[in-house]
Amino acid sequence: MKANSKPSGSAKSQTYWVLQRKQLRTLVSQRRLEIIDRLVAAGPLSAKELARLVGAQPSALYHHLQQLVRVGLVVEAGHRVVRRRREVLYMTRAPRIRLFRALRDPANAREMLGITTTMTRQMNRDFRRGIRSPEARPSGTLQNLAFARLVASPSPATLRRINQYLAEIGELLFASTDARYEPLSLAWIMAPVQRANGASGSGRTRSKQSTQRRSASR
Repeated sequence: MKANSKPSGSAKSQTYWVLQRKQLRTLVSQRRLEIIDRLVAAGPLSAKELARLVGAQPSALYHHLQQLVRVGLVVEAGHRVVRRRREVLYMTRAPRIRLFRALRDPANAREMLGITTTMTRQMNRDFRRGIRSPEARPSGTLQNLAFARLVASPSPATLRRINQYLAEIGELLFASTDARYEPLSLAWIMAPVQRANGASGSGRTRSKQSTQRRSASR
């Protein structure tokens, strides 16, 4: 059993909400976000395994791993001996690492903007890799390569349904840890946008959804 695999118990008890400012600041880094993603999807992993997954040298990851350990997002999960060399294993402090509750505090706006900027760069990087991958399937019921941006004016009832679906998709992905299958990443951004007449919305919410499937994991 993986050290940070999903044991029995509620999803709530297996979720760590990133709320501390120092933790949010640490995640304004593409490399550290990807380390978290990979550990959530397949941890515990050694620095060598992580390096192979993210396309870096192990020596380039130690600083990032130590930063994540220092702020409490990553912990050491023991070690193993490979060819007489001791390898430290790393895992996230909980099977699920979630960020969006930090949006509730306006004081976190700067960090949230930094993280979403980093995420969109990673989305583009993953899509570039994915579109060249022999595993890419751009159509069919097992499609794993896609993109979309939709602008609409959903009613409150429709917006509730959208959020329910997004939560359900998140649960499906968090539970998808079978190493027999290719990893998949899906990222999305939803935000109010300006009305056509230039006035900001007051009662109803205009929403922008940018949904992109990638061939890594989050």
